[in-house]
Amino acid sequence: METFLNYWQLAKITSSGRYYCKTFPHIQIWFEQYFLSTLNDLSERNVQDSLVRCWQAGGTDAAMAGLSLRCFISHNIYNTCRHLAQQFGHHYKFSTTDLLPYVLDDNGRLKNSYRPFTLEILERYSITKAKLSTWTTHLTKNRRGLNEFLLEQGLYRISNWAILNDTTCSQLDRIFENFYQFPKIERKAAQNLLQRYHDVYRRDRNLKLQTRRQGSRCQSPSYEQLQKIAINQTPEQALVQLEDMATKLRQYRIYRRNGHVQTLGNVIFLDELDNFSLERYMSVEPVDESDNADEQQAFFQQYQTKLELCLRQAIQQALQQRVENLQRRGDKFKAQAYIEAVRLFHQEGLSMGEIATRLTKQFSPHINFNNQVQITRLLKLKELRSQIRQLTLDNIKAFVYEAAGHHTSANRLGELKSSIETILTQTIDQIIGEAAAEAQSPNRQHPESRLAVTLCQVVNVIAA
Repeated sequence: METFLNYWQLAKITSSGRYYCKTFPHIQIWFEQYFLSTLNDLSERNVQDSLVRCWQAGGTDAAMAGLSLRCFISHNIYNTCRHLAQQFGHHYKFSTTDLLPYVLDDNGRLKNSYRPFTLEILERYSITKAKLSTWTTHLTKNRRGLNEFLLEQGLYRISNWAILNDTTCSQLDRIFENFYQFPKIERKAAQNLLQRYHDVYRRDRNLKLQTRRQGSRCQSPSYEQLQKIAINQTPEQALVQLEDMATKLRQYRIYRRNGHVQTLGNVIFLDELDNFSLERYMSVEPVDESDNADEQQAFFQQYQTKLELCLRQAIQQALQQRVENLQRRGDKFKAQAYIEAVRLFHQEGLSMGEIATRLTKQFSPHINFNNQVQITRLLKLKELRSQIRQLTLDNIKAFVYEAAGHHTSANRLGELKSSIETILTQTIDQIIGEAAAEAQSPNRQHPESRLAVTLCQVVNVIAA
């Protein structure tokens, strides 16, 4: 009977948030002696369907069947939270325990003064539409409180296509003008593209939904749809521009929620994780829906790890080249001063004038910085960011090309390279752009941009 433990053990959390299982012996006895004895087919689906029918019938055993189903649902809720934490927890700084209070609220009583989430799931379930575990996962991932918490962590779980669907052209123009400060000509081009997307994609989606009782996740536009959307450009170019637009809108929504801008590198594969393949993301061609979920998750984790490694290596290489150039000119102390200046600017948030004063005291009498202009010339921040950008891009491209080779043919990979390079360039440009914007802020005591944080870590290692 160990196979059916989840039907009489309820997943719960203590007041301190610790996860545990509560066993109901009376449910186990009823389940084994009364319920299972009446079934010839003990497959999980048949057991669940029989329990649901017993609960819906409202007879003398309905309450027992309902609590048994709530036990089963509670374990699926826990597993969904655990899966979310495995996918995103490391990057967005949350654990399974952080998620459970938003969804595990069942006290296990047959009669409640409130409606636990497990009961809500059960009441909205239909045998004819999905497996109970699938339905539980769907409602758990869309639980309002859970998603509000994830959004506060910077994780916005909505597809790019849904974002574009519910954004009006006037909203897009206002966001691009006030938040991103784009010129009018760029805003107008973006509005025209969004309007064409609405005319084609939203129209087709509404027609499809009229024939269905329930909605479905917004999928990538088809090649035929992109052909209709694209004007004076290829469908591949239209896809890249739509992805970029949606990413900027995603960043804005996250910023409105938690006050921080998430870089594209954090979310580049996010909205395709539930049914992701590299070819699906990089290509406009349809792919098989049965892609292996473990492989998808592995690629996402590898990509994030590799991007961080490439960024770190690029920073170290760029700084080392600058130091070596100064040393070759015989500026031993200036080379040391350069590393310290980088640290003071990014880690302590000092102004150029303050850095000049600090370095003069530290390296006197070998170096004397009279004004902030000399520090600006020493740091050459724009040149440094440009070099880091190119080095990172070169390294991450090699990784993605190799990964893409496992998902598609050599000929198809050749066709995809242009789109891959465009997407990755946007990724790195966003990381660099965020750091450049942060560098202009008068309050830089606590670096938050991905580049600045990593740069401080590298500088501290070099200076040690």
